Amino acid sequence: MNNKELAKFLDITEQGLYKWKKSRPNLYKIVMEWKNQEKNEESKNNHYEIPVVSIKASAGLGNELISIDEFETDQKVLIDKLLFKNTPKKSIRAIQVDGYSMTPMLFPDSWVIFDEQTKYSGDGLYVINYQNILMVKLLQVDFSNDKLKIISVNKDYQSWEVDQNNQEYFSIVGKVVRCII
Repeated sequence: MNNKELAKFLDITEQGLYKWKKSRPNLYKIVMEWKNQEKNEESKNNHYEIPVVSIKASAGLGNELISIDEFETDQKVLIDKLLFKNTPKKSIRAIQVDGYSMTPMLFPDSWVIFDEQTKYSGDGLYVINYQNILMVKLLQVDFSNDKLKIISVNKDYQSWEVDQNNQEYFSIVGKVVRCII
């Protein structure tokens, strides 16, 4: 909150605020902190706080993943509620993308917000663990051979198929619900 806004809030002139601020510096500080806290609360009411994952999802070498929870940080990203039709689940996370296998859909340093789930729930963009490499890829069922296609959008990168029931070297970490490019 700036001085002009505070003067209006207190129903005094900016010059009157200057005098008030000089004569009552502690009270001025308390009012400013209170208004800033009020503004932060208002911002929280218009945004979701989404936990950030400390590693990146890439097309390169990744990390051995036991659970995505072990990479969750205390850091949160505020995302406007208008970006979601429904309230996101508690298992929602934000992860940064690294690499070029999904360009032009995603670029390095883009962010994806994903719902942590281990099951395929229809064609779409997913965060996956393939041979201990964390990636963001399009997944699509090939009904002709009952395989799951793992698709790289960038044609310079290879796409492949896996048996969706073989969790030995492939697993779904979550389904992407929003992208921030």
